[in-house]
Amino acid sequence: MKKSMISDQIFVDGLTTVLAETRSRLCNALYLVFLILLIPTAITIIMRATTSGWNSLTLFQLSLFSIVISGFLLRKKMTYKARALILIGAIFLAAVSGIINWGLMGNGISAVFFCIGAATILLGTRFGAIQAVLGILSIVIIGFLVVQQSIQFDFDLKAFSESPNSWI
Repeated sequence: MKKSMISDQIFVDGLTTVLAETRSRLCNALYLVFLILLIPTAITIIMRATTSGWNSLTLFQLSLFSIVISGFLLRKKMTYKARALILIGAIFLAAVSGIINWGLMGNGISAVFFCIGAATILLGTRFGAIQAVLGILSIVIIGFLVVQQSIQFDFDLKAFSESPNSWI
């Protein structure tokens, strides 16, 4: 009986190790994908800033880009949880800033829901549930502020859709 319990524990320990290694590789892969997607985004942000001016949102988004690059470069020196939290935090902050800046026109709401899925996969259902509450609460608060006209969008949809910078 004891031998069976020991072999069961070895199996569980091995499975836990495999799961942790898989999550770690998935986190590194998500960093890489996020960086690949951020390269054209950063170029677009800089191009937009040169034509319409630098503002606090532009600097904030470029700061997030720098944090993600730093996290990726230092990934071997950080714990798994730190890597996952930095990645999820950066995606969430970029999503919320996108909703504030572009409202329903942008991809911020989609990014919030992607962030919820990534949080659940990388850090478990409890953290995913916390992320879901934070994401939905952020969307509701921003939506309320837009309806109350505390947040106003100052872009011309026609000019935006015809601008060469928008298509790059």
